[in-house]
Amino acid sequence: MKEPIPDLYQGHLVATAQMMKDLDYRAAKRGLDVLTLMENAGQAVAMESVRFLKDFLHLSGEGVRIVVCCGRGSNGGDGLVASRVLKELGAEVSAFLIAPKSDGTAEYPEPVRVNKKKAEAAGVKVKLDEVLPKLPLATVGRPHLARALVDQGWVRSIDEAFDRYLHKRSAYFVPCQAPSPE
Repeated sequence: MKEPIPDLYQGHLVATAQMMKDLDYRAAKRGLDVLTLMENAGQAVAMESVRFLKDFLHLSGEGVRIVVCCGRGSNGGDGLVASRVLKELGAEVSAFLIAPKSDGTAEYPEPVRVNKKKAEAAGVKVKLDEVLPKLPLATVGRPHLARALVDQGWVRSIDEAFDRYLHKRSAYFVPCQAPSPE
């Protein structure tokens, strides 16, 4: 069972999906396009990741192996920007991108396609997730991430993935909201 999303995290308001849609709409009304919003969000995630690597893991970020798991919508675009920026800063980055919706279009939104191309051009290995089509009513969770770590050769087994990276007391584990389907 998932833990409920808190109203506050470390003293900061946690925005709901509807609040974020409203903020995106207001930003667009003021001339900030989606690609600019994604670029800003992705750069902020990358810089926070670098700070985390330095402050908590005592790593420079250069040469560090990083896996970024991206949704199929705007959060996926943000993740692809973060992947690209981390790669440009010297990290070895793989990005897992959830497959597009099977609603007949089978395409990512344009901003996601743009950022996927930019990430790939920067040398990020972007892998399309093939887990969701096999599990149509499931959500992606830590077992799927463990399988991705094994498939990429970062660990030898799913047990090792959990022992090293995915257990709840790990420095790498960050509880977060499940990706929205949009």
